[in-house]
Amino acid sequence: MNEIEAKSIFGNTLTGDKAVRFVFVDEAGTSLTDDHIVVVALTVNADSQLGMAERLFREMALAVPGPVRGNGDFVFHATDIWHDHSLRDKWAMADRNAYLKAVMSIPRRLGIPISVAVTQRNFYSQYYNADDIQSMGDGWTLDKIEHAITFAYCITRADKFIRDRCHPNEVATLVAENVDGMRGRLKRTLRMTKSNFRTLPPDGLKKNQRERSLGYFTQESQVYATRIREPMHFVEKGDEILVQIADACAYGIRRYFCEKDTFGDQWIKAIIGQTLNREDWSEPSSSTFCIPSERL
Repeated sequence: MNEIEAKSIFGNTLTGDKAVRFVFVDEAGTSLTDDHIVVVALTVNADSQLGMAERLFREMALAVPGPVRGNGDFVFHATDIWHDHSLRDKWAMADRNAYLKAVMSIPRRLGIPISVAVTQRNFYSQYYNADDIQSMGDGWTLDKIEHAITFAYCITRADKFIRDRCHPNEVATLVAENVDGMRGRLKRTLRMTKSNFRTLPPDGLKKNQRERSLGYFTQESQVYATRIREPMHFVEKGDEILVQIADACAYGIRRYFCEKDTFGDQWIKAIIGQTLNREDWSEPSSSTFCIPSERL
């Protein structure tokens, strides 16, 4: 590979020069008590979608009660909004639910593609023993490895959308929350995945409902990224509205896979307009989908 060529985020040659897309990433399920790790990426057109998404989010924030919103220092965290017991007397549960669904629906309403990767916790324990993890150094643990793998699958799925659906010269900039300890791990994830292609083995793919009706695979077995530029950018969540919207979608999708109550069903419908076929997601390894849009 020519060292003077621009590189994509996973080390491939960058195939484009029009930086008009942003990929905003956030995750849910990073607690060890969560059964699923979810990473969500929103692929946003900076010219036609970014400003509108920010305006919608600010308008929706007016529904947050004044005592909660404060003096302009309110930062959206779906987990806090739904689980903070101190909010019960300030913000009715039904109103919080309506607000969460409104924020989760922003990408769908604006035609912003959503890429998602989901991993069942501890699935990769069969591939990484204690010695393997210790040899990685830098505080790596199994849960951090699983998050990194889920992150990588999500980003390559967003890259595929750009390759398949966007202008041949368009590339994207990756934006994620600046979380203590996570920044270095994600950067190392990119270095660890710095290869031209990764081909999944035949048993690494499972036919989804559509493919079963067709009788053949439409999924690609090659996983790679050539349209997301490096370096990735880290921001404080309160400084970037689209990362807060990604937070909402990640939380709603994780709740859907938990199957603990009907709120997950409500939230997945707000995000994608329908429910998912759970059978397509029954395998424990990472799975991905992208909700495409004609409104590019």
